[in-house]
Amino acid sequence: MLSVVFIVTTVVSVMVFQGWQLGISESIGVVILIGFSVDYVVHLSSHYIHSAQKERGNRMQDSYYEMGATILGGSITTIGSGVFLFLATVTLFQKFAVLITVTIIVSFIYSMIFFGAIMHAFGPQGDTGNFVILIRKLCRKK
Repeated sequence: MLSVVFIVTTVVSVMVFQGWQLGISESIGVVILIGFSVDYVVHLSSHYIHSAQKERGNRMQDSYYEMGATILGGSITTIGSGVFLFLATVTLFQKFAVLITVTIIVSFIYSMIFFGAIMHAFGPQGDTGNFVILIRKLCRKK
C-alpha cells in the first residue's frame, strides 16, 4: 500500500507542478494512474508470496529474477505508446502522454527499488507478517 500511495502522490504532484486544474480529463487520468501504479507492485508481491524460497532476501531476489524482465518489458512498451501521444495536437492526449509516461517511470522505480527494499527488510517470512497466525496467537493469550 505504501508504494502505491507514494506513486500516486508523486504523479499527482507532477500534475500540480504542471499547473493543471482538476477537470474531467484529469479525473479520468487519476483513475488510470491508480490502475497503472498498482500493476508492478502487485506482480512483484504476488511472486514474493508464492516463492519457494524461505528467506526474505532470497524471495525478493527470486521475484526480481522471475518478474523483473516482464516488468521492464511492460514498462518500455507502455512508455513507447505514451511517447506517441506527445505528438498530438489535442491537449487531452498531451496530458495523457505526461500521465502515462510519468506514472510508468515512477511505478517502475518505486516497485523495483522501494518496494523491493521494504520486502527485503520487512517482508513476510515464515509466520512473520501472517495476520491469521497473529490473530490466533492474540486470541490464545486472552
